[in-house]
Amino acid sequence: MRRIAAVFPAPTLWVCMTLGGTLAGCGQAKSPPPKSEAASEARSADARAEPTPSRAAAFRALDAVGALRADIYDPRPVIAAINLLQPLGREAGTATLAAYIKQRNQQVFDRDGLFAVIRVLYEPPTAAMPYPKDACTPRQIELLSGPCLRPPRLGAPQPPAPEQLRSLRYPFFVLGDVPLSVVLGYSLGGKAEPLYMHFEALAAAPTGWLAKPLAPKSAGEIRYLFTHYGQWSANSEIGVAIDKQLMLLEKADRP
Repeated sequence: MRRIAAVFPAPTLWVCMTLGGTLAGCGQAKSPPPKSEAASEARSADARAEPTPSRAAAFRALDAVGALRADIYDPRPVIAAINLLQPLGREAGTATLAAYIKQRNQQVFDRDGLFAVIRVLYEPPTAAMPYPKDACTPRQIELLSGPCLRPPRLGAPQPPAPEQLRSLRYPFFVLGDVPLSVVLGYSLGGKAEPLYMHFEALAAAPTGWLAKPLAPKSAGEIRYLFTHYGQWSANSEIGVAIDKQLMLLEKADRP
């Protein structure tokens, strides 16, 4: 006797409905998807519903940044935010900053320390790259070799900027990989440039991106560098404010 192997299709499930004892109709039930497909679809749905961990962490870090004013400015959350955004690269970092500023909107108005984050992340254009006409003030172009990033238009700084302004990131001054604030306030007759406008200007310009995360030196090393830099006296208003900022940095250094 010869055996014949037959392949039968999988049984089809038909579902019928009755209405008042009368057959209303029948239809073919759909088979559930394989477990692997169902799990894959579930994972895809979860991924769409939740923000990426890097963006969520960046938002939390940016939320922690406070005011720009030198006597109350805290460099620690600024450093933390910069170091979370830097590894994203210019494209993804810019997208994250744009999403944050759009979502928070007016909530960033009083936290002008965020200017430090964007002014440190975006590198000034190199001499080989063209730059916008408003990239620097005429005085900065005269004093600095090569292009720089113009300061945000927040008013007349108090105290005034040093005559020989060498900080490319004014009103901040990066010393020992620590962004320090060197402004106690502004005198303003009109409207200050909003954060989103300054961000868009830097993002649209041929700026670079911070090459590596900040690696802050100790507060003691920065004090030494500051006293030998010659722009500000340690006993000046800015010198006293800088010392307060470094005291906060020392708290982060303690175990």
